[in-house]
Amino acid sequence: MTTAGLGTETNPYQSTLTVLRPDGTTYAVTQPGRFDEKRIVGVDGTAAFSTYTGSGTSADPYQSTLTVIHPDGASHSADATGRIEHVRIGVDGTAAFSTYTGSDASVETTLTVIRPDGAVHTRHPAGGQVRRRVG
Repeated sequence: MTTAGLGTETNPYQSTLTVLRPDGTTYAVTQPGRFDEKRIVGVDGTAAFSTYTGSGTSADPYQSTLTVIHPDGASHSADATGRIEHVRIGVDGTAAFSTYTGSDASVETTLTVIRPDGAVHTRHPAGGQVRRRVG
């Protein structure tokens, strides 16, 4: 993992994750923003990492991206407003994550799924937060 840039408008942060496979093959993916603390590898070798931009204020809200790198090197990403809370990878390489925005009094949660073929599905569950059992 590397991050370049100064976080300014003219020199924004760019974060790169390089995956090294058992056969020595490497795959690198770069996304705008800073690395979040969410990194995970699934049982099939699918790797996922999150980045974010913004300061979290109403004028500059967090914008998060989850990027998934599959064992064959194919990568797919999904963007969401807010910070990524939970990330899970299923046995088939499907990745799911939740994001939240707001304060304790009015939290809005979004659940996003990235399928191995790159299809992205997003839902806003009724009733608040998504529990840790995503995946």
